Formats: sequence, C-alpha cells, structure tokens
Amino acid sequence: MDDNSKRTALALILSIMVIFFYLETNKPQRVPNQQVAQQQQIVAQPTASESQLNTNSFQAPTNPDIEREKLVQTAKTYTDNGKTIVKTDLVEIELSHRGARFLSYKLNDFKATIDKDDLLDIVDKSDPIPPLGVYIGAYDDSQTNYSLVNASTGIDYKNDTFTLRGDQQLTLTFSGIIKNQNLNEDVKIEKSITFSNQNYYFSVSIKIDKPIDNANIWLEWTSFEAEDSGTRWNPKTFVLLQQSGDRVTVPFQELNDSFKAYQTKWAVLGDNYFVTAVVPTLQSGQNTMLSTKRQVNVGAVTFTRLAGDKTFASFDLYAGPKEEVALQAKPYGLEQSIDLGFFAIIGQPILIILELFYSIFHNYGLAIILLTLLVKTLLLPLTCKSFKSMRAMQEIKPEMDALRAKIKDPNQLNQEFMALYKRKGVNPMGGGLPMLIQMPVFFGMYNALRVSFNLRHQPYALWINDLAAPEALKLFGINIPIMILIMGAAMFIQQVTTPSPGMSPEQKKMMYITPIIFTVMFLFWPFPSGLVLYMLVNNFISIVQQVSLRSKSKITPLQATAMGSVVIFGVGYILTLL
Repeated sequence: MDDNSKRTALALILSIMVIFFYLETNKPQRVPNQQVAQQQQIVAQPTASESQLNTNSFQAPTNPDIEREKLVQTAKTYTDNGKTIVKTDLVEIELSHRGARFLSYKLNDFKATIDKDDLLDIVDKSDPIPPLGVYIGAYDDSQTNYSLVNASTGIDYKNDTFTLRGDQQLTLTFSGIIKNQNLNEDVKIEKSITFSNQNYYFSVSIKIDKPIDNANIWLEWTSFEAEDSGTRWNPKTFVLLQQSGDRVTVPFQELNDSFKAYQTKWAVLGDNYFVTAVVPTLQSGQNTMLSTKRQVNVGAVTFTRLAGDKTFASFDLYAGPKEEVALQAKPYGLEQSIDLGFFAIIGQPILIILELFYSIFHNYGLAIILLTLLVKTLLLPLTCKSFKSMRAMQEIKPEMDALRAKIKDPNQLNQEFMALYKRKGVNPMGGGLPMLIQMPVFFGMYNALRVSFNLRHQPYALWINDLAAPEALKLFGINIPIMILIMGAAMFIQQVTTPSPGMSPEQKKMMYITPIIFTVMFLFWPFPSGLVLYMLVNNFISIVQQVSLRSKSKITPLQATAMGSVVIFGVGYILTLL
C-alpha cells in the first residue's frame, strides 16, 4: 500500500507521457512527392449471388515502370479532349472530358495555407490518376473520350462554365465508349454527375449498355500525397462505417499495393479538417476496396474503390470540411468520421461550450483560455481532496519511517501501515484517485481541441496566427516555440508546489525531470498551438490552486481560483490587443 501512495503522482505523469507519445506516433505513415505511384489492376471474379459480392483478386502490373510511365502519359492528356467547369457558392470544380474525372475541386471558403491566397484544392495537381475513375473487371475509362451530351436547363452557362445560384442543382451527363483490344465489342458508358449549390455533396451514376465479364461497376476516388505535406498533428487516415454499424479506422501503414476488402456503409478519407467520402450503391457484402501505392522519396497514391451493380451504379460523395453541420446535410451519418476518441462523451460538450465562448469573444484563443479555467474550477473539489489526502500522508510520514525501520517483514509492515492509516483516518489512495478521475476530462479536452475544425487558420494573438498549427516566434531567422518553453517552466513550478508524501530522493528527482522530458517531447513532436495554450493555462491555474492550498491565508482555494482566473484571462485578453 505504501508503494502505491508514494508512486501515484509519478505513475500518473508517466502515464500521460506514454499516452501522448502513443497519440503522436501511432499515426498513418506518410510518403513523399513528385513522381507517381503506380495503380493496381482489379480482375473481377464471377459473382456468387446478386446480394453478396465475392472478394475480387488484385494483381500488380508485370512491369511497374512501364505501367507507371503509361499513367504519367495518360495524366498529361486528361485535358486534351476538353474540360467543363462547375461553380457553386461553395466549390469550383474542373472536369476533364478524358475519363470524365476531376482535375480540381477547390473550396471557395478555405485557403490552402494561411500565408497565401490560393484556395484549398481537394484534388492534388500532382495526382497522375484523377479521381472519379470507373473500373469494370479488368477495364477502366481512363482512356475514354467522353462527350457532354446533356446538362440541366436553366443553369447559367458561359465559356464552358456552369454557374449555380440559389437552390439550383446541375446534372451533367457524359457519354463514351470503353475500348480495349481484348474486348470483342465496344461498351457504351454514361457517367452522370449531379451538383448542388447548397452543400458539399454530389452524386455520380454510371450506366453501361451490357455487362463486362459479369463484373460489378466500381467507382474510384484517388488521392495523392507528397512527403512534405504530411504533419504529425494532422494526419490523413481512412474511417469506415462497417455494415455491422461499427466504425473502423484504417491507418495508411496497414495498406499496400494489394487491395484490401471491407464491408462498409461508407468510406471516408481525410485529416482533422477536410475529408472525401463515398457511399456505395451496394450495402451488403465486400463493397469497398482500399490500397496505397508508395514510392520512396516521391509520394503516395491512395485508392478507394466502392461497388455498384453490373450495369448501373450510383454513389453519393462528399468532399469538403470535416464539419458536423456540413456532414449532416444528408442522413448517412458521416459526422461519425469526426473522432473525439474514447472520451467523446466528454469532448462533445466541451466543443459546444468552446463554440459558445467563441460566439461571445470572437477569438478561439480566448475561448480556450476561458474553457480551461472553467474546467479547472469545476474540478477544484477533486483537486482539494487530492491535496488534503497527500498532506495527510505527509504528516504521518515520520511514523511510517519509524515502522519501516523497526519492522523488516513486508507482510507485517503492510499490516502495521493499514492499522496506522485506519487510526489516523488516512486513505493512501486518496491522493491519486481524484487525479485519475480528472483524466477522462483531460483527454476529452485534449481530443476536442485536437480535432476541432474551427481552430484551423484561427489566430489568437501576437505571433500565434493559427491555433491548429505549431507556434513559433521567429527571431533572427530562428523559430523559437515560446509557449512550449513557458509551459515547461510552468510545469516545473507546478511539480515543486505539489506535495510528494513518502517519495524517495530518486523519485523526487524524476518528478522534477518530467517537465524537461515533456518540453523536449513537445519540441520534437509539435502540437497545435491551441493545445499548447490549453496546457499552459492549465498549468498556470494549477499553480495558483496549489499555492492557495499550501498557504495558511484566509483566502479559500475557490477564491484563489476565481482571482487567478480573472488575472490569467485578463492577461490573455490584453495580448489580443497588442
């Protein structure tokens, strides 16, 4: 029992470090940019029944270099057969008539980077295989020269551009022929795409005039990612809603050249802030295939294929912000792709309160400060209980040391300790349990801030211009993470003000080294500045609470917390005025 009481604080700190390390390192792996990754061919096997798809087998090209070069040449000619542009209030899309695929998909309300005016493009220009490809058995429409044969009436049209307004919808129908030297006859294919002016959803339907190899129609969304585009704090990953209702996250490192089959209701690919999602026609059987082709020092192409029927398939797609209201525009439950972690039940109300505070102060930095202070105030009773328990353990430490020197038998010593605890009314676990109870709140807050879409490109004050990215003040050409360094100092002060009952000199030394380890970890695995701000404020108000609990003044811990909160928030507000 004594060992447990002595190590509670140390174990708690080390546990937090391990969890942070896991969260920041157990991410999908990224790979680099410029050349191109080769695409796999899908060879369809006969289907056993109409309601259940058999697992298809996938084979790599026999000569990857030749196949890769062919894809590069194909990509260069995607605009040779003309293009069509679609403009809505939310997006601007450029479609190639070669393959009827997206060449770009720009979000009108979001910039790619905070320091440039270029709009964020969901379709990477480096992707040699534009998304929206159709695959049937061993054949695809990458070489099909489509013609635009029909478009919705009443839509503003000029210079190959359709412009939607109000609640308008636009359906474009492209017609072409799938040709292949191994086919005995041509197959007519129609690909229709419907856009809405009011949300980020669009639909794609494919129709062929005769089955090919008795295979199902598959729609593919591709995504290219360069090595230098990857960030530890904002990784891309797959999120799948299985037909069983379970949500599954598929890290990139689990995928390779061979397609992996899943049974899903929908598949989502994205990061913390933007996603693309596809809802397949078939809602039973293995209807989703994922793969990733990597090339060292180049990049990665990810392939998401979803199944339809043999001569007709329709799909709903979403490409836009990972924002709950936007995702809920259609009832597919895509908002479930927003992962608030194991403590989502805590993270969700935290996000609601954060938005409430932002509506008042119009600054997410101030909202984070106020939210942190509110949470620490609500948890103050647990903090007081933990402190009192640790102080009680500290007061009986001389008696414990005397028993330890007198009794050498471990079992008898523990019995004497239990009798001492009972006689003095001390709970040896009382110092650690309240702290453990706070852990769900801590990680709920952590995950909420980490995935909050609204923090992207949101400034706080001074040099902190993006709460979703690591902060650094540039001095003489050197990036100095000021907040992280201050956070490390505050953590050290907090450790000094925390009682350490029964700890050996070695354990106390470890307690003091922990802030240094945390600081170094934050430097090597950069966190978004919004999270660092939260931890910094958390440390400041914790110091105020610890000092008030240790002092013998007439000011209660609640009063000290209130006064400290006013000062901290006041300083935070003044910084926004500078």
